[in-house]
Amino acid sequence: MNAFLNATYQVARKEVLQHIRTKRLLIIGGIMMLLLVMVTLVFGPNFAKEFTRGGSGDFPNALENSVLAIYFGIGLIGGLQFTQLLAIVLTGDAVCSEWANRTIFLLLSKPVSRVAFVTGKFLGNLFTVFAAISILFTLDYLVMQPFYAGSPDAAEVAGFFGMLGFILLGCAAFASISLFFSTLTKSTLMSFLLTLALWLIVFPLIGSIGLFTSLNSAESVDSQEEFFEQDRIQNWLYLNPAADMQAGLKALLPNDSGEFSDTLQFLNVFSIAPKNGGMAAFALIAYTVVFFAASVFVVKRRNFE
Repeated sequence: MNAFLNATYQVARKEVLQHIRTKRLLIIGGIMMLLLVMVTLVFGPNFAKEFTRGGSGDFPNALENSVLAIYFGIGLIGGLQFTQLLAIVLTGDAVCSEWANRTIFLLLSKPVSRVAFVTGKFLGNLFTVFAAISILFTLDYLVMQPFYAGSPDAAEVAGFFGMLGFILLGCAAFASISLFFSTLTKSTLMSFLLTLALWLIVFPLIGSIGLFTSLNSAESVDSQEEFFEQDRIQNWLYLNPAADMQAGLKALLPNDSGEFSDTLQFLNVFSIAPKNGGMAAFALIAYTVVFFAASVFVVKRRNFE
């Protein structure tokens, strides 16, 4: 057991150090930080000024959570998409790069089991992604406080950390998926292409099956919200990990209601996301476990030549 843990740690440590030396983390993380700074310091204050003008209306105690909701909810900014892309890009060559460079033979010739090799690779990538995202968003949340009137109440702070937890769960799922495809091919490019196809095409199509099959019943429901809450639509949405991450973003607005809620209806990401956060979290954990187990299975059976 000690040998397994030590081997896993050494592989994970090597993976983290490699990410620190490469540009991928800096490029994607830098874009995320730039967009977040723009939303925090440019768009956010204007948003706060517009929707709190006159001091009337049903608004939350502070608008930091709402500004983050805009960051994640507007597709052009891509806040949610960049978190997923970070996990995919950092993990996409975890195994295939070692195979292509033939360094995998050196690693496996040492007292490193194949299970420890895959586990270390996964944990090293996961630690890098988790650290980057947790530090970035926590620091931004602290920096935001002087720029907006009022202070977040306990529910809003809990909502921020609930959102962060869902983001990390989603990143774990996408890292596990990306790791799996890196075990299937010797080509880093092919590994990325397969993962991107699943992320951008297959998962959205699967998650939309319930929506497509329910279109004929749209006229029989009283509201758009009631239409999207149908079990047929909701059950299929859970099969898209990106949609499951969107369910967690709703935690950012624990007190939204009335007039303030109406101002955020343009964030469609919140209206079509799964309603049950617990089921969405379970789905993300299931994706992580299933694809990690599949990665271990492939590496144990593959003859690297």
